[in-house]
Amino acid sequence: MSRAGLRDHLRETDDFRIETAASGFEAGIRAESFHPDCIIIDLAVGRIEAGQIAQNLRRSADHVGTILV
Repeated sequence: MSRAGLRDHLRETDDFRIETAASGFEAGIRAESFHPDCIIIDLAVGRIEAGQIAQNLRRSADHVGTILV
């Protein structure tokens, strides 16, 4: 599913905001400023890059409570 398709399925509300990123680097930058409760990583970026994104986020004390899917 594309980022646009995901946005269509997950609706934003006052309590639920959606941010997307086109790359692992961009995702890291956005996560640092946005501090999401949940991050969905698309394996289409490649298993290695997806793993690196998750590993980097898990190392950050700011994302201890963040759910990575």
